[in-house]
Amino acid sequence: GICGMGGIGKTTMATEVAKRAKNLFNEFPMAVVRQEPDLTKVQGCIADMLGLKLDDMESPIARASLLRKRLLLDNKKILVILDDIWEEFDLEELGFPLEGGSNKSCKILFTSRNRNMWKGIQNKRYIQLQVLVGDAPWHLFRDKVSDCADNLDLLPLSKQIVN
Repeated sequence: GICGMGGIGKTTMATEVAKRAKNLFNEFPMAVVRQEPDLTKVQGCIADMLGLKLDDMESPIARASLLRKRLLLDNKKILVILDDIWEEFDLEELGFPLEGGSNKSCKILFTSRNRNMWKGIQNKRYIQLQVLVGDAPWHLFRDKVSDCADNLDLLPLSKQIVN
């Protein structure tokens, strides 16, 4: 889980993890969950990104079973990214395999403001993003925009952006 306050860069970090993990995983389905989630839509979004068509008329158990089978294909390693989670829901009930952390083909990366998600799941790791303090924000900004940040005409705007 990638955790931290709103706007700190959790989603950006999750997408960067996906880019850098291209040699570790074959597929990177991602769904935004939001504060008022439509979990059937989340399930469908992940399935669509995996090329799996779920029928809306199927029972929730059947949909979960189809998704679970697709996520556990032997020849595929999949990193499922669930973004902007506000409260826990039953991952296994939706078709996301947990199996006590022993599953090697499917991993789940989530972003949330709440670090206390899924306390009962073993083998869970958190990355807590913190706000930059002191001179760190200015140095990061200058690294990204180069010397133009110090241009006297742009300096007030540069400082405003950093703040």
